[in-house]
Amino acid sequence: MNSLLRYSVILVFICALSAVGVGVTYILTREAIHEQQEMAKESALPIVLPEAKAFAKAAVHCPEHNAWITITSQARSEEKITCPVGGEELNLDEIPEGFDIIYAGYAAAEPSDEQLMGYASIGEAQGYSSRIRVMVGMTGDLSRIVGIKVLFHQETPGLGAKVDEQADKQTLWQRLFGEKKAGDVTEIKPWFQEQFRNLPPVDLGLKSKGRGDIDAITGATITSEAVVVAVKEAFQKVSAWLRSREVP
Repeated sequence: MNSLLRYSVILVFICALSAVGVGVTYILTREAIHEQQEMAKESALPIVLPEAKAFAKAAVHCPEHNAWITITSQARSEEKITCPVGGEELNLDEIPEGFDIIYAGYAAAEPSDEQLMGYASIGEAQGYSSRIRVMVGMTGDLSRIVGIKVLFHQETPGLGAKVDEQADKQTLWQRLFGEKKAGDVTEIKPWFQEQFRNLPPVDLGLKSKGRGDIDAITGATITSEAVVVAVKEAFQKVSAWLRSREVP
């Protein structure tokens, strides 16, 4: 009996120590992880809106009050915004986690409505073994997708992880002995994500389910469907924000 009690106490102590270790690790790495996520967003913007020359935050969603804040030029200069309900003040450079952000891409370095190229937003959905986060670039009228970039996933290697697989259309012979011209650099892009380029929202869906124009990854239908759902969510966020601007 004493041995059982002793082992139970030891086990509880080990579990408590592990929990404290995990908590401390999270606290110490939280800021670094957030910075890496922000860098990933910034590097994805030119991919999903490749013709834009400049980017700016266009709107922020306050989850507590389910309200969108449109970021004006004055707010950008002051680098601060205020939630319409509750009056919570946010620093534009330090938007907290859980607040959705909509970005705008512009044809000129100075943001203006006349130079608008499109919007970018992030959607998220549950894949087979992880959450999948996708940044989506779309035209200003939301009529088509400009491009997408998977920001995060932890799907099964060799199956769902193929969302990032890059398809090189060159043969081995061309790779080894093909003539290369100066300045001729062929960018290899993820084939699955490239299917979304220039696609109208109505065609978002998997061919295998008879609902759209996207070829699913072989053996990873759940992952493929999750990316589609995440892209749709990104569209819905921008659409919801634009509708909120129309309400007097």
